[in-house]
Amino acid sequence: MYKHLKKYPCIPVLFILVLSTVPAFPQQDRGTRTPAWLQLSFEQRTRYEHLTNPFRPNTSGTEKHFPLRTRLKLEIGEAGHPVGFLAEFQDSRVLYEKENLFSARANINELDFLQAHLQFNLDHHQSNGMKSRIVLGRFTMDLGKRRLVARNNMRNTTNAFDGVSWTLAGDRDWTIRFFLTRPVTIDPYRLDSGSRRYFWGTYFESTLFHGLMLEAYYLGFRDTEIPASRQMHSTIGGRLYKLPAPGSMDYEMESAWQLGENGTRSHFAHFQHGELGFSFDLSWKPRISFHYDYASGDSDPEDDTSDRFNSLYGARSFEYTPTGIYGPIYRSNINAPGFTIALNPSDTLWLTTSYRAFWLADGKDAWTGSGLADPSGESGKSLGQNLEVRIRWRANRYITAESGYARFFKGSYLYRVPDGSRAGDSDYFYIATEVKAKLLPY
Repeated sequence: MYKHLKKYPCIPVLFILVLSTVPAFPQQDRGTRTPAWLQLSFEQRTRYEHLTNPFRPNTSGTEKHFPLRTRLKLEIGEAGHPVGFLAEFQDSRVLYEKENLFSARANINELDFLQAHLQFNLDHHQSNGMKSRIVLGRFTMDLGKRRLVARNNMRNTTNAFDGVSWTLAGDRDWTIRFFLTRPVTIDPYRLDSGSRRYFWGTYFESTLFHGLMLEAYYLGFRDTEIPASRQMHSTIGGRLYKLPAPGSMDYEMESAWQLGENGTRSHFAHFQHGELGFSFDLSWKPRISFHYDYASGDSDPEDDTSDRFNSLYGARSFEYTPTGIYGPIYRSNINAPGFTIALNPSDTLWLTTSYRAFWLADGKDAWTGSGLADPSGESGKSLGQNLEVRIRWRANRYITAESGYARFFKGSYLYRVPDGSRAGDSDYFYIATEVKAKLLPY
């Protein structure tokens, strides 16, 4: 059956559409037909992407991309019940797929389990208002601002983890999470499996005073899949921020430090983020914010120390540029100031304009994710500048549309580095629709 579903991916979609029409038939005083402890939801996103003058080696002209992502989530158990079960299926594929598709594991994962886990809610054992929850199985995670661990949004495939997670929460002002996992290896055309990597950690969040928020974390990572290049390091960091509010200033600072081993080399790297914003008390809710990011690069690829920051399982599109077939910037070996202007004309419309300039933190290290490097450092550090406009519109409770345009003004690095793109600046455009519906209960 699994083979047939993979061959004909429209079958589950058609089944869902038929099922969703059932509530449209009139019911005569029968009330809810399905129990509240059974929940089924559906999500489908279709996106078209267009990129001219790519910046990666051995690419030129125009690239077109048509990714589809479909999710179906089943939940058994009411909120607060001692035991629950969740299963989520995801089908990620690309129409008109080309053999040289950039990063297949970021775009394709045909009909697979994204989540399948048991949930144990232990609140009823607590007499002091504390909440406790254990998740056992395969699950996704969002931690903090999602810079280091994220359930991917724009990317067509999604990070998942096999293991256990335990969350403790106080009445109002603090939460702490412990987890021990093996990250799931995405196989584009077969069932995903656990890896020989290990990922564990602790994440603490607390409200201090006057809207000031604090996060502190420890993240451990060990990769033994390729013994000769094994990695083992710890990431220790924290985040201090004040949430935006009309007529006031807000700010954010995050600092993360890594130490451990990378193959036969010792590993020491760091990442820094700073942000200062102001929200105007006006009808369109305008907010302007200034950002600065620095993620260390490897200053000498031939010495005994590895200095390039490992961004682990974080997301990028919310902070840098759209990803998909674009995504020139990773949170590694970068020096990147910029600003964002956001408008919210109505409850259903969001407009964003952003600008970022990008340099390599270290010119001798690789431009992460691009396939380009100059170990001599003679190509310089100037990667370029990104100017972007996005618009998001929620048509109704089920349908949301989004579109964006970005122009990557190529810096001198691309004209000097071996195999670099000598074509003009890159233009990227995308348009997407997303449908979300709760099918059960009804």
